[in-house]
Amino acid sequence: MTTAPASSPVAEAPKNVAAFIEASNANDLEALIATLAPDVSVTDEGTTHVGPAAVRAWRQDIPGLTSIRRDITDVHDQDSYGTVTVDVTGDFAGSPVTLHYDYALAPSGLIALLVIHA
Repeated sequence: MTTAPASSPVAEAPKNVAAFIEASNANDLEALIATLAPDVSVTDEGTTHVGPAAVRAWRQDIPGLTSIRRDITDVHDQDSYGTVTVDVTGDFAGSPVTLHYDYALAPSGLIALLVIHA
């Protein structure tokens, strides 16, 4: 994992949210799952995946993940919840696209809720 300069949006993001994005870029499913609370709920493209096993299955079913790059461009953090703005580029229709990752953190700092939307 690389360390971002202190003034970068990645440095401003909560540790596990930034790690989720970094693991997504690295296609490191184990590192991605390690950022999630046991009762996590992740919603993407209108479908909700509850629990790490469901998130794992969802991620394994997404075609072309190795060709997608996500870059955090903005962070609005309110302690345990907020929104991270992410520019997504790759070999997919509509690239590039800006997505918003709304999150809530568990008391442990792990991601409890993640809603990905345009």
